[in-house]
Amino acid sequence: MWSYKIVHDTLFAPNPLWGVLTLATCKPTIRRSPNSIKGTWIAGWTACTTHNLEVYGGGIDRCDPGQEKLIYLAKIDEQIPLDEYWKRFPEKRNNPNVTVFDARWSGDNIYHKDNTDAEGNVIAEPNTCDHEGAEVAKRDYLYGKNALICNEFYYFTRENRLDVPEYFRSLVHKAKGQSLLKNEPLIDEFIEFVRESANKLGVENGIVGKIPVNYPDISVSTDTLSGKLSDNPQVKVKKKGCAK
Repeated sequence: MWSYKIVHDTLFAPNPLWGVLTLATCKPTIRRSPNSIKGTWIAGWTACTTHNLEVYGGGIDRCDPGQEKLIYLAKIDEQIPLDEYWKRFPEKRNNPNVTVFDARWSGDNIYHKDNTDAEGNVIAEPNTCDHEGAEVAKRDYLYGKNALICNEFYYFTRENRLDVPEYFRSLVHKAKGQSLLKNEPLIDEFIEFVRESANKLGVENGIVGKIPVNYPDISVSTDTLSGKLSDNPQVKVKKKGCAK
């Protein structure tokens, strides 16, 4: 199981929309690793900028070690090249021109090669986080190489961050970067704990709670989102752009 801390949780990396959780940007070490095979799990934890509900309102609540909460747990089904991801998941492509929030607003499918370019330059499509530029493309496309596809996942939204008992604290990554936990006897038990926690909130698989509110000041519509979001209350967006 991979374990790491998430600094910016904006539905972009990971992207839990359209019924499948994907990791196609950021965390290049995890995405390119030969260990990121089918059956490997990924656990993303809160960092100081994602710890509580006030973070996107302008404040930063610095969480002390031992207070981290689980943002998501996902099981890798496929590790595919980004060019293949571009072709297979068009619904995950970002569309910055939509007038209301929908799944296309946070699309993480932004990298592909321009086949008409003799030099094979990487094309980074615009997105809400301005996640583009030569250095970012080098890190994400050339260094990260792949997108991870996860059909079983539990994405705990801002209001439902999962508290983890002290018993599982050894699974929490402690610093920057990521940890690959091997032969850790607690992993299976931890997975079952997360599954049961999501089930108690009425979710067998997918998004647990309401979507984060950190987008431009427009009304939110979930009409085009995954069906798992269709019953969530509508919310009003309060902050423009990403929480960078």
